Amino acid sequence: MDQKVSELKERCSELKKKELALKEQIDRSERGKGFLKRTKGGDVFVLRRQLADVQNELAASVLAYKKEKKELHVCTMLKVRHAFKGMYDANHDLAVQSQVAFECLREIVEQVPAVSTQDVNRMNYQAKPITKELVDQLKANLSSSAQRTVRRRSEPPRRQGPSSPPPPYTPTAPPETVQRSHVSDSYLLRGDRTSNLHPEAETTPIRAPPRNDSSHVRSSRLYPDLPPNPYAVQRNTVVA
Repeated sequence: MDQKVSELKERCSELKKKELALKEQIDRSERGKGFLKRTKGGDVFVLRRQLADVQNELAASVLAYKKEKKELHVCTMLKVRHAFKGMYDANHDLAVQSQVAFECLREIVEQVPAVSTQDVNRMNYQAKPITKELVDQLKANLSSSAQRTVRRRSEPPRRQGPSSPPPPYTPTAPPETVQRSHVSDSYLLRGDRTSNLHPEAETTPIRAPPRNDSSHVRSSRLYPDLPPNPYAVQRNTVVA
């Protein structure tokens, strides 16, 4: 499209030069008329006809040039829009990945023993499995963000995952068994938050059995009510 616009621009400039040349030639022909210098009227008519053709072609070329130039501006604006959207997506992904990486770094740094509160000679770093787990989780997060789904520019942005984890009874999210001997404070706090998100994962309290309603038992009894035991009544009278 740029080449077409440049060609139309050159064509317009050539036609303008040709128009000026024909006008000068017609002026010279008209000024040369006199008693001693005679010019043929047919030559001036031919020049005027050529000038009219050149002017018509110049007007059509100017209109085509303006139309192509407008389309070129529209294409340029679309390219700029897509370029800025691509810059936003790239910078947003970089910011998210950087935040995930620095959060992982912060959790790793928190595993380092505190020098001010512990003995330097007896200090022992026991967070190696936690560090390895954090690094593996960071790699998985970065790889999943790199393999995100491609969408059209006109579509609204979609979330990469659900807003909350699925319930523990679904096969996609089995309950995680956490070992407290190899877990930091941040992981314990994270486990508390997940337990608050899924109250159904906690142990259900033992409910007390329902009370026996005498009317209910009497109405649902298979045999009818029997009279009191006469032997028990006689025994009570003898003892008294």
